[in-house]
Amino acid sequence: MINKNSKGFFFVLITFLILGYIITSVSLITKSIDVSEKKFAEKFKFSNLEIVAEQISEEKLQKFSQLAAYRALSELNSQTVDYPLKKGPETDEAKYFSLAMEELIKEGTTSGTNFDDSEVIPPLEIYYTDENDLNFDSWKTSLEDTINPLGLTVSSYSFSDFKIKQLDYRTFDYSFTVSFSVVDKATSVKIDKVIKLNGKLDVQGLNDPAFARFTKDNNLASGEGIQKQFFFNPNYIDPKINKPVGTSPEPLYLYSNDESKEGQGWFYGRVVPVDQVYKLNPLDYESSILMGTFNEITNSFEYDKFGAYLVTSPPETSQGCGPEKPKQSETFNALDPESDCEDPISISLKNPTDKPFVVVPDLKFSELGIPQLYFPEEKLEVRLLFVTNADPKEVNSDPTKKLNANPKFYNIEPMRDFVTCGYYAKNENSPSYLQRLFKDSYSLKGKEFGIESFAFGRWIGGDEIPGLSDDLSRLDKEMANNQNGKPILGMPGCKNKELCKTDSFIGHFKLFTDSITDYLGESAEELTCDSTKCG
Repeated sequence: MINKNSKGFFFVLITFLILGYIITSVSLITKSIDVSEKKFAEKFKFSNLEIVAEQISEEKLQKFSQLAAYRALSELNSQTVDYPLKKGPETDEAKYFSLAMEELIKEGTTSGTNFDDSEVIPPLEIYYTDENDLNFDSWKTSLEDTINPLGLTVSSYSFSDFKIKQLDYRTFDYSFTVSFSVVDKATSVKIDKVIKLNGKLDVQGLNDPAFARFTKDNNLASGEGIQKQFFFNPNYIDPKINKPVGTSPEPLYLYSNDESKEGQGWFYGRVVPVDQVYKLNPLDYESSILMGTFNEITNSFEYDKFGAYLVTSPPETSQGCGPEKPKQSETFNALDPESDCEDPISISLKNPTDKPFVVVPDLKFSELGIPQLYFPEEKLEVRLLFVTNADPKEVNSDPTKKLNANPKFYNIEPMRDFVTCGYYAKNENSPSYLQRLFKDSYSLKGKEFGIESFAFGRWIGGDEIPGLSDDLSRLDKEMANNQNGKPILGMPGCKNKELCKTDSFIGHFKLFTDSITDYLGESAEELTCDSTKCG
């Protein structure tokens, strides 16, 4: 017989066991969840660090360092126009350049003590329009601002071992080390990084601070100075030679027989065959050389408006008064000696002209041997310079002088290209890029890193006031050192005798003795103006 009270006890016992099981199960589940959460939190911290590590990879810091270095160089370059950089000792000329670059890349500012007359020079600071300044101290601050919400912080940071060295006339090599540690705020997770960064800086495209300083000191361009950028053309640079190359005018040997030694004067300009005259703007006649046979030239419309002539037919000759005094026709300034040939022989001229001309029988336009340029594309353009030993005034006084004029032809396009495009050449006797950041730049010699360039325009001998003397050489170091020069045939302001002896709104391109030799080579004497050639 079952007791009712025992049934109640059994029910209570079973209920207690069931509740105990449930409580135990819930406790185990809770502990399991707690362990999982802790593991997840640890995993989350590692995940954050992995993201941070990815964002501060060597590749990304390398790109950032390149931007920071270029910005530092650009700002320092501009600063030295008004505040030249202090020149280091002879054994370490770049000392203050290196200090300034290190501070600018690391901190975004550099002390005035790195500049000449430092007591009046404020620190150079680099300002940006965005929040991310291009220097490593700002990068570190930006990194902290980014990772702090993730429970991470930068526990240590250093910028060290900065070095910068000039590799060649236009390139610098730099390197430094950035070290830092990132930890979570409970210091349970940590990463350490030591990243060595390096790169190269090319000065091409920067403004020349020495040239800007020189022109500013001379109150040019409304007192602001003239900006001239560093540009280099491989056609005029030989890494193994510390002198200008590729600019010397190339003699063109277009003739080999005696008939072609006739002519007078000198002239530089576009060569226009008679059958191409219709393509030429009449305003350009005066600055061009008309090419063709004598009859083609003289029958050409408005031929007398051209600046010079290249005659491709030989003169018709007869005995006259001997081989040195023939009777001529079908040519300019044709000799016509008197029939009795008594001394002194009186010689008159037929088809007279005071304009420069040369005679090169049977010459074809395609044989001129000059690089052919298309301006505009539908018209072939060839330019040359011809020079003779006979001045038109001399020929007018003694007509036979045109027979021994010994004309020579030159391709001066490389020289004109180098000058008008403002390229820089190597020259061991000129200041290097680094020295152009210093005071009195043009008194320094950069040896294997020396560079130089030309300048010309209305502000040198032209019609711009204030301006510099027209007598100055157009080479930057010679101009700055107040060295006068001689006009060069075919160059700006001196493309023919009339231009060279009269006022020019852009002045007359001139070179001093040293640069004449460097840039004109063996042709120096023949291409330099003298009292006869330039009047």
